[in-house]
Amino acid sequence: MTVDPQAESKVSPEETKSIFSKEERREMVSSFCKTYLSGKLKINSWTPGLVANMATGVKIPREELVQGKKEFLTELAIACGIGTQTQEKIDAAVEKIFIWLLIWRSNGFLEGEFSTIDREARLKSLEVRFDSLEKLMLQLIEEVQMLSHVRGPNPP
Repeated sequence: MTVDPQAESKVSPEETKSIFSKEERREMVSSFCKTYLSGKLKINSWTPGLVANMATGVKIPREELVQGKKEFLTELAIACGIGTQTQEKIDAAVEKIFIWLLIWRSNGFLEGEFSTIDREARLKSLEVRFDSLEKLMLQLIEEVQMLSHVRGPNPP
């Protein structure tokens, strides 16, 4: 009898639960992009003389840093939907930027802060909920007024 050592470790996609959902990662990248474009964030990952290869400690040449920045800007443009992009490419760019955020923040290459929650989306959600509660309250007031007319001014 042979036993597959990986058989027990296989987990179906429904059973996996990551710390951040795909949508939460997208919200963080969106917040990062908005803050970066507003000038409130600085990425030092392309600063000559500052960035070194972690395995060797050797400073990364300027040409490589410029290439890295070009790659970032290309992925940023894709994530923002510039040009004719497929959803698959946009999703891949968002995931790549999220990974860079983890790397930059852990290595001290990201100066400034950005929201890790999409406040605008949450505010819109709260506004929608408030509007429906307001409509419900107005309906309840109407019902109470109708009942008071039916029962008369002095209910038993």
